[in-house]
Amino acid sequence: EKAREFRLLEDISREVFELYGFEEIQTPVVEKTELFTKSVGETTDIVGKEMYTFTDQGGDNLSLRPEGTAAVARAYLEHGFAVNRPESRLYYFGPMFRRERPQHGRLRQFHQIGAELFGLDGPEADSEIISIQADLLSRFGISRFSLQLNSLGCRDCQPAYRAALISYLQPITPRLCPDCRRRTATNPLRVLDCKEAVCRSLVDQAPQIPEFLCTPCRDHFAELKILLKALGIEFKIDPSLVRGLDYYSRTAFEFFPPPSKKRSGTDAISAGGRYDDLVADLGGPRIPAVGFALGMERVLLLPRKTLASPEPSRLALIGLGPSARRYIIKLARELRDHRIPAQPDLKGGSLKAQLHRADRQGASLVLVVGDNELAEEMILVRDLGKSSQEKVPAGKIVAFLADRWKRT
Repeated sequence: EKAREFRLLEDISREVFELYGFEEIQTPVVEKTELFTKSVGETTDIVGKEMYTFTDQGGDNLSLRPEGTAAVARAYLEHGFAVNRPESRLYYFGPMFRRERPQHGRLRQFHQIGAELFGLDGPEADSEIISIQADLLSRFGISRFSLQLNSLGCRDCQPAYRAALISYLQPITPRLCPDCRRRTATNPLRVLDCKEAVCRSLVDQAPQIPEFLCTPCRDHFAELKILLKALGIEFKIDPSLVRGLDYYSRTAFEFFPPPSKKRSGTDAISAGGRYDDLVADLGGPRIPAVGFALGMERVLLLPRKTLASPEPSRLALIGLGPSARRYIIKLARELRDHRIPAQPDLKGGSLKAQLHRADRQGASLVLVVGDNELAEEMILVRDLGKSSQEKVPAGKIVAFLADRWKRT
């Protein structure tokens, strides 16, 4: 059942991505550890505590990918996209791995749907990526969600904010949680993202990033808000919103579900932002980019109005006797050649036993062939849903079923 739901999410996503002109890319599950220490950041929780890292027989230091953006950026650079097609729209599906404490909505192997838009530095690209996520959530049947938005500034204006934040945090550092005491020295922006109530109250009066934005960053953020309003996408500005990865700059965003008795509403369904320096940090030219990743397990935990995962329609074939059993095996092959799904009963037994198995397998139609049917060159077609049956000439069964399957 879960596999069918995953496939449905992927099928819907492919439709949406193709509407936006995106192409699928596939990257390895295992990458060099250096990729993530360079891009995600050595002082982040992901690299410091959560990555599955090992040394292989050749002495290479490898990691199971904890996120998708760095891997896509590496492939983009390695395969010449930066030179041959710098503006690229790429999407992906796949498992990610983080050694987090398993809990509701958090798994050590989890699956993401993501997209990256390379080569465009304007806020129009940001609005395009945000619009895709809103469309995906709507198509998934999630009618209520909220978008939180912030700007993290760029490498020109971030140092001043970082210095101001450190000055604010130093006097209160002893009162912070152990993780935030460490972050104050290594990654102070992450203190703003702490979920501990004590830390949240202590940083409530901290300097806010928007106050330190340079003019280009301020103008970029202002235009993005205008574009989102024009698209009818509601949002709230959250000055404390930061992303846990070092490569983000300027726009950062998170989509949240509404709180419920089982959920606090603090875990984002989808999140991302702009990362204009990542490709350059990996050794390539400066290529602006923006992207997002959506958690598939988290989507499946939410109530959904329209997303359904129906059982596939099945056609069962029953043969009564050795000759009939050989016949249904051959008939199944012929039906499959005509793209009609057919599942012959391979176990045999009485008519009652085979009908029971067909029903348990979810068959909607059953073809029954016995000695009488072989002699008459007829096939008995039983409709289990309507509890009806009719005989169809064997020479016309393919046409009969092709029409029937088209109508169902």
